[in-house]
Amino acid sequence: MEEIKILRLTNDKPYAWALMPQVLDRVKKFCEEYETDLVFPFLRSVIIAEFGKENSDMYLLVAIKGKVVVGYTLILIEVWSGIRHAVVHQSQMDEGIPLPLEELEPWKPLLNAWTLEKKAKDLRCLAISPQMARLFSVFFKFKYKYTLLSHEVG
Repeated sequence: MEEIKILRLTNDKPYAWALMPQVLDRVKKFCEEYETDLVFPFLRSVIIAEFGKENSDMYLLVAIKGKVVVGYTLILIEVWSGIRHAVVHQSQMDEGIPLPLEELEPWKPLLNAWTLEKKAKDLRCLAISPQMARLFSVFFKFKYKYTLLSHEVG
């Protein structure tokens, strides 16, 4: 059985360029499935622009099995009311693929260092499900700060 590896995609790695089309397909499906606030054409342009930068405001982790992306986490620096936050916009693993926590563990201090380097106040997650909220609260030690409620108008 092939093991799952966690990699950060940056533009200086040839494998990152090869995997990016798979990531963009997954981001599009995520936007459509969960009707996210960020529409895909806009988010795609942000990802492409940030991927091309040397000092990117994007942290993109992928889980791969062989040469296939089986999961990913997309984090972007956002400014809300003048305060910088690192925001997990999307995070998803394929159904039936166990989350490789032992592979993720070394990324925690690296992600923390990146967040500090970006002068972000905190790392936030917009959880799409109770399971995701539980994962981020248990594994990454996130704490509930707000509950986002929405009401469609019109």
